[in-house]
Amino acid sequence: MRNIFCVRINLLLSLVMALIPNAAHAANSCAVDTAHLSLGGINVLTGTPVDTVGGPIQVDCTGDSGTVNLSIGINAGAGLGASEATRYMTLMGGAGGQLSYSLYSSSANRSGGVYWGSSGASLYTPSITVSNNSGSGSYSVYGRVFGGQQTARSGTYTDTLTITVSY
Repeated sequence: MRNIFCVRINLLLSLVMALIPNAAHAANSCAVDTAHLSLGGINVLTGTPVDTVGGPIQVDCTGDSGTVNLSIGINAGAGLGASEATRYMTLMGGAGGQLSYSLYSSSANRSGGVYWGSSGASLYTPSITVSNNSGSGSYSVYGRVFGGQQTARSGTYTDTLTITVSY
């Protein structure tokens, strides 16, 4: 019997924009957009984690020419007992199932176990170059659904996350 689990994470976009005082770039304004991050159908019964890439988180800035330094954070999510290192998706329909997973800002971080969180070293800190009043960046979200979750039921699992972008 082949077990395929459809796993989907919904990213609820709740943005907190903070303009870090910088006289050279005080006129900059940035907008953020993202879509649902779908991990697709996966089999979590194997002992091997399932790695995926989703997103992106799109940041578009306007204003003075120069570099805009960003700080992008993702919270632990809404899953019961979740932390930023181990998040939990919940089975839709109230059946009580959970799947553990984590998010990363790069495949190298995923391999090294450096999760994407909301403070300190777990923040993702890219920069955007603004020229001719425009600049943008697109940032993939790398996911890992942990293997060996033999108690998982087939179905659609979701989580709601808050993305915070400061510039």
